[in-house]
Amino acid sequence: MFQNAGVKDFDWTMFFVTLIICGLGVLQIFSATHDTVWQGSWWKQLLFIAAGIFLMWLAATSTITR
Repeated sequence: MFQNAGVKDFDWTMFFVTLIICGLGVLQIFSATHDTVWQGSWWKQLLFIAAGIFLMWLAATSTITR
């Protein structure tokens, strides 16, 4: 009933646009917290982005079987 979608079926354009938006967000966090107490908080945001990409990959590659 369910088939795995291949790499060609993945929406690469939306993925790269999302990465660009995430990158701009990290850049804004970096510039807003530069030389403050929260100077390293942009690393935390990068870790959350990486965890989100991993979870997205996990959900996209898992199959539903009955």
